[in-house]
Amino acid sequence: FRRRITISDVINSVTIADPIKLYDACPLSDGAAAVILAGSDVVRKLTDTPVFIAGVGNALDSTDITSRFDITSFIASNISTKQALRNAGLELKDIDIAEIHDAYSITAVISLEEIGLAPRGMGAKYVAEGRFRPGDRPAVNPSGGLKSRGHPVGATGVYQVAEVVMQLRGDFPGVKVGGDVGLTQNIGGVGSNVTTIILRR
Repeated sequence: FRRRITISDVINSVTIADPIKLYDACPLSDGAAAVILAGSDVVRKLTDTPVFIAGVGNALDSTDITSRFDITSFIASNISTKQALRNAGLELKDIDIAEIHDAYSITAVISLEEIGLAPRGMGAKYVAEGRFRPGDRPAVNPSGGLKSRGHPVGATGVYQVAEVVMQLRGDFPGVKVGGDVGLTQNIGGVGSNVTTIILRR
């Protein structure tokens, strides 16, 4: 999974469903992830670097994309982000790191826009300009996302939380970006069930 892929590799890869190419899609994979949840009184006895759930949001949209007002947006992504930030008492500008659901290249672009990290229609341009890399704020998918790690479907959302927790603690085994506040967003279906979690040190 974690090998260098050039733009030429993507363009010349097999077409899955026009215009989506093989490397626009994440590989389905086996995998597991776990997190330990504990009250703040207990967690401080277990670790010197606790990470807390600051806010959670979940939203649903129709599973029939043809009945949606706009099939190029994930309204549930937008709503769940706003809910999670409101519940955390934070704003988007407070986010240092984000792990978003990028099962397909277009999913990542739409998610960046719906979360509010890029204006509508500008997600692809922002990525092409090199935004959201480690060192940027927020860094988005410094783990490589689903295309690099694979998509162990039922474990993906927990895996994202584990990755952000390790980043915030400073013990992520890959590219480290650090920070105090992280966002995870996992999508079920075609943007029809979206959960956003805000984590903070």
